[in-house]
Amino acid sequence: MKTIDYSEYFKNKVLTEISRMFFDGTLEKDINRIPFNIIPKGSEAAFRCCVYKERAILKLRALAALGYSVNEIDEALPLSEYVSRNNPQFDYNSSKLLTVMESACSACVKSRYMVSEICQACLSRKCENNCPFGAVSIESHKARIDNNKCKNCGKCKEACPYGAILKISVPCEDSCPVNAVKKTGKGIAVFDHFVQSSLVFAVKIVLIPFASYIFILNIIYIFLIFFAIICFI
Repeated sequence: MKTIDYSEYFKNKVLTEISRMFFDGTLEKDINRIPFNIIPKGSEAAFRCCVYKERAILKLRALAALGYSVNEIDEALPLSEYVSRNNPQFDYNSSKLLTVMESACSACVKSRYMVSEICQACLSRKCENNCPFGAVSIESHKARIDNNKCKNCGKCKEACPYGAILKISVPCEDSCPVNAVKKTGKGIAVFDHFVQSSLVFAVKIVLIPFASYIFILNIIYIFLIFFAIICFI
């Protein structure tokens, strides 16, 4: 039986509600009801501490769908106020293209490796010997990983013959290919906008001109083929 991706489910529900109200001509009048339409009165909290927090997160999803940066708005204002403005103050050329809904972030632990009870403190010390950062040591007949030295390379996990080292995965961190997701002191995920802006700069300065260059070469290639066919005929 296929399980439901509730993140996608709620995103689609919010977009569906906004689209329906827009085409019905009732968006400004009824948009404040979106969190209550999706989580009706009398519902029990299924994912958060209470339905009030779940509705607050749906409100932020609606704001994001309207084009607002959720970290740069006044949450005390109703959704209808933002619809009436019809002027999202968000710069789409900004390097801060991604933001985190702090209310929705679970503040989970940082992605890291840990040693389980399966560890045998074996004589080969493969985990310790294969760590390039000196983060693994043997203490009290068990391997220990110093998280201050560990760089999450995974060499110790690969080397352990007993499979005793486990990775505690955090989806947002592990899915980012440029390591731009960081944690605040409270564990809330944030984006390293320096990395993000560097990527935007690379796209603008390197990739776009390169793509234009390839396009021009293709045009020249097509022209040469066409010229050769005419000459042959």
